[in-house]
Amino acid sequence: MVINLASKAFIDAPERFYERARREHPVAPARIGPFKFMALWRFEDCQRVLKHPGISRNRGKALGKPATDLPFALPLPKRLKPLVKSMITEDDPNHRRLRNLVRAQFTPQAIGQLRGALEHHADRLLAKTGEGEPFEVQSALSLPLSTHAIATMLGVDDGVMPELKRALNTVSTGFSLWRIGTLLFRDLPKSAAFLEGVITAKRQQPGADLLSGLLMPAQGEAPLSDEEALAMTFLLMIAGFETTTHLVSNGAHALLQHPGALAELREDPSLWPEAVDEILRLYGPIHSTKPNFAAEPITVRGITLPRGTPIMPMLGCANRDPDAFEAPEAFRIHRPHRHHLAFGYGPHYCLGAHLAKLEAEVALRALFERYPHLGLSTAHPPPQRATLPGWSRYQALWLQPS
Repeated sequence: MVINLASKAFIDAPERFYERARREHPVAPARIGPFKFMALWRFEDCQRVLKHPGISRNRGKALGKPATDLPFALPLPKRLKPLVKSMITEDDPNHRRLRNLVRAQFTPQAIGQLRGALEHHADRLLAKTGEGEPFEVQSALSLPLSTHAIATMLGVDDGVMPELKRALNTVSTGFSLWRIGTLLFRDLPKSAAFLEGVITAKRQQPGADLLSGLLMPAQGEAPLSDEEALAMTFLLMIAGFETTTHLVSNGAHALLQHPGALAELREDPSLWPEAVDEILRLYGPIHSTKPNFAAEPITVRGITLPRGTPIMPMLGCANRDPDAFEAPEAFRIHRPHRHHLAFGYGPHYCLGAHLAKLEAEVALRALFERYPHLGLSTAHPPPQRATLPGWSRYQALWLQPS
C-alpha cells in the first residue's frame, strides 16, 4: 500500500487510514504528489528515528554531498535561499548552536510573562464579536492573537503591523502546489524584504524583545549572520503563526464534540493545560515531520532503509497508537502521561511548544468562558479540511453563540 498524503481521501479523513497503516504497513512507501518517501506509522518507530544519530535533516549532507536548500530537488530563487536555511534543516553542530541561541530567549519563564498580555488581547478580540451573531474563529480570534504574539516577539510597533500582517498572510495562504510560482517570485521576496528591514532596525536599536536577544547573544556566543537572522526570523514567524492558529480552531471544534470534557473545564479551569495537551495528541494540526534522511543504512522492523532515503514519521498516526496510549481514540483530559509527539521528539523538538500551548490555552479558555453556550453555525457550511499534506486543519470554523 502506497498512501498519497495529497489525495482528497487522505486529507479529508487521515484517521481512517491510520489503524490499517500501523497494523499492516508500519514502515512503507508513501508520497505527496510526485515526492516519494518512507513513512513510519507507529509511535515507537517515530520516536526512535527522530532521535537516531544516523538521521540528517539535509538531503545533500545525508548523501555525503554539499548541503541542499530544499528537501527535494526544486529550484529556488537566490533571494529566498536564506528562508529555508533554518535550524530545522540543519544538523549538529550548527543546529545545536542556533538552537541554544533560541532556547536562551524561549524559556518557559519568558513565555509565561506573555500570559497577561495575551489574555487581555483575547478578551478585546472576542469583545468585537457580536452577541448572538455567528463568527469565524480563525479570523476573529486565533489569527489576530497569533499576530499579536509574533509582533511582541519581534518587537515591532503599530506602524509596521500592516506589513507584518501581509507577510503572515503569505505564510498562511501561500504554501500550495497551485500557486507556487506566485509564492516564490512575488510574495515570499516581499516578506523577505520586510523581515530584512525589521532585522536591520533591531540591530541598530535593540529592545527587550526576543528578536533583539537573538541578534545580541550573550558574551562568548557567535552572533547570527544576516542570512541566519533572516532564516531564524522567518522560522519564528511560521512556527508562531501557522501551528497556533490551527491548534486553536482544531481545539474549539474538538471541545464542541466532547461536551463532557468542556463541562469539566468549566468546573475546574486548572485542567486547561491538560486539555490542550490532549487536543494536541488527538487533534493537533501537524501530522508529519519535515523530511528526514538516512545518513547511513537504518533498519526499522526488519526493513533496511538505504543511505539517502527520505523518511517521514507520521506524528498524527503515532499519537493514536494503542501501544503508546490506552484507548487512544478517546478524548481524555486526565491522561497520566502526556508524552505525545505533536511537537516532534529528539534534537528537533519544537522550541515553541510552551508558546503554542499558552496561546491555545488562553484563546480557548477565553472563547468558552465568554460564550458558555456555543455551537457550530448552522448558517454556514460544515467545516472542511484544508488541502495541505501533513497537516490537519480547517479552512474555516464558523461558530454560533446561543
